[in-house]
Amino acid sequence: MPLSSSLMLSIRAPHTTGNRLRFLKLPLILLDGEAYAAAILQFYLLTCVLESSLAACSSPLLLPLKALGLKAAPLYAADLAQLLGPRWEARVPSLTVPATKAYAAELQAAARKGDGAALLAAAFILYGALVVGGGKATQAKVRRVFPGCEHRLFDVMGEDVKGARRRFRECFDGVGEKHPEKAGEIEGAARAFMGRNNEVIAGVSVVGPRLRRWGTWAALAGGAYAAVRWKGRK
Repeated sequence: MPLSSSLMLSIRAPHTTGNRLRFLKLPLILLDGEAYAAAILQFYLLTCVLESSLAACSSPLLLPLKALGLKAAPLYAADLAQLLGPRWEARVPSLTVPATKAYAAELQAAARKGDGAALLAAAFILYGALVVGGGKATQAKVRRVFPGCEHRLFDVMGEDVKGARRRFRECFDGVGEKHPEKAGEIEGAARAFMGRNNEVIAGVSVVGPRLRRWGTWAALAGGAYAAVRWKGRK
């Protein structure tokens, strides 16, 4: 079986869990631009660490991936500047969730050890969400929700979406053909990193300023209604 296919099979269970989390949280996140920004901020930080780790690791397993020239961190940054304003970087510490820090530390540890299998697996998860699961159609949908943002993170594939997806799969399939002894290790790491993704999603708050305002007004309205009801019974 090609490595890209076996990787998809290996992450099936945690990916299903992730889909359930997104089904529950995404409708609320999409109600508020700041909540959405906080969500993509986590993956901006992880992608920054991934890309610096890939650059620092000389493992031959990573050569085909590096040849693709994928760079998503600057695209995330462009979106965050539009969503949170020009001083968005000052807010990074307060918006970063603990699961993101743990995930980033794991990527950094893999880079220090020269663990190409782990970093390749992490790239399959973090880039795959944009290359396989993203695209221009997804970009257009999110633009309709937040029209003030270009959502450039989906531009990581360029204009040739089908070609980018094909090259992404072929990159991993080539590693599997050249290093079949590493396939099981890469699959196990991909499964673990998919679980890390889920922890990050679970840790992101769905309550942005708009929902907080709505909650305040709902509480005030509820209090006023209760007061009127109480007075009417006296």
